[in-house]
Amino acid sequence: MPPTLLLFDIDGTLLDTGGVGRRVMRTVGEREFAGRLNFDPIRFGGMLDPDIFAQAALHGGLTDADTHHQRFHDAYLPALATELQTLAPGQTLLPGIRELLGRLMAEPERSALGMVTGNYPGAADLKLRHAGLDPAAFRFTGFGDQAPTRAGLVVRAMLQYEAAYGSPADPERTIVIGDTPRDIDCAKDNGCVAFAVATGRASAAELREHGADIVVDNLLDPGPLLALI
Repeated sequence: MPPTLLLFDIDGTLLDTGGVGRRVMRTVGEREFAGRLNFDPIRFGGMLDPDIFAQAALHGGLTDADTHHQRFHDAYLPALATELQTLAPGQTLLPGIRELLGRLMAEPERSALGMVTGNYPGAADLKLRHAGLDPAAFRFTGFGDQAPTRAGLVVRAMLQYEAAYGSPADPERTIVIGDTPRDIDCAKDNGCVAFAVATGRASAAELREHGADIVVDNLLDPGPLLALI
């Protein structure tokens, strides 16, 4: 039997960077766009980075946002790299994650590691490496600028899995692991298992009410996830 596909979110699920991405986006907006990006009304959790920029442009009055997006992206990545250096390496990793990933990677016949995140590919790479994780460990991926919706990122990762194993990823054996209602939605939109962790801004009660199949407080105890593999 092909392995179970596990699609991890980054922020609030694997890592807690203390909102570094949010801070850097605001700084870039002030520096590069003279404050014409307004991030205040935006709930970042689970959003795609390009959508965050588009919403900030809309709220801030920056017209022709599409023509400015690449400039924002190119300013954001080096600023993020600089800001990450102010955080202690490894301390952004949430409790239990290193041990969980070690167990999963030790049995590749049981689980295939993937990632679905709203981060730009470069931002995901920076955050993971700073935390001491190897981005290459996550073979099946969907990043924030690779589909117009988060649900589309799941589809992208599932197609990569199909190409690697020669058979489609079974949605009932594809688990989306995240900390926001948007993670739950993108799982449900594809018929996948929504495994929610209350290590972000949403409470366990909120995640349960939103329809997650399984909700845990954190991943210190890997048992509930391992039981699905």
